[in-house]
Amino acid sequence: MQSRSQTAESVRTIFALNEVFAAEKNVGLCSIYRLKADNHYVGKFKSSGLLICTGTGSTGWLHSAKRVTYNDVEACLRHLGLQECEDTINGIATELSKTSVFDVKDPRMYYYVREPQKEREFEAGK
Repeated sequence: MQSRSQTAESVRTIFALNEVFAAEKNVGLCSIYRLKADNHYVGKFKSSGLLICTGTGSTGWLHSAKRVTYNDVEACLRHLGLQECEDTINGIATELSKTSVFDVKDPRMYYYVREPQKEREFEAGK
């Protein structure tokens, strides 16, 4: 993956094998940014940062960040008034967690807005 960062003073080229995390230098601050992917405006976000992954990085930090747990599935089913056996819940969690894993040779990249803030003024598309 290659990324270009341009400021008034310099242009930098950054190479990454697994992932790149873009965020404020001071980790105590939220990042505010507009996101454009595949030449389409996605929206304005306020979050702890943006994780951008290649196929080799999709089984690491990205998978951990997007992982769906047994408790997540159980809570959703309970909310819907459904009750399933433990094996079914584990199977659903495993399958949902695989949705962000892709082949290491895939030229695409996956982006993930990490810990988004739920403020109305920062909703996607505004």
